Amino acid sequence: MNEKGGSFIDKVIAAVGRENLIERGDSIIVALSGGADSMALLNSLLQIKNELGIDRLYAAHINHGIRGSESDRDEAFVKQQCSNLGVGLFIYRADVIGQAEKTGEGLE
Repeated sequence: MNEKGGSFIDKVIAAVGRENLIERGDSIIVALSGGADSMALLNSLLQIKNELGIDRLYAAHINHGIRGSESDRDEAFVKQQCSNLGVGLFIYRADVIGQAEKTGEGLE
C-alpha cells in the first residue's frame, strides 16, 4: 500500500506492521486524554482489533487536575465515550499541583 494514499485505517495498519507494535494475542491499553488524537487512535484500534489479533483493548485516563473543572470534563467525556464503545477504562486521579508544591518541582 502507498502510505501517501489510502485511508487512515490503512495507514494505522501499515504503521503497526512496519514498527511491529502489536502481536496477535496482545492486550492493549490506549492512553486516552479525550483529545482528537487519542480518540482517533482508540476508534481506529477498535475497528481493526480483530484484523490485528488484539485480544483485549482498554483505555487509561489520568485526571491531573491542572485545569480544574476542564480536567473533570475531560474525565467525564472519556468515561462516556468508553461506555458507549464498550471499552474498559482505568482512571487515575493525581494531585499534580499538590505534589509540585510539596516537592518544589514543576507541573510537567
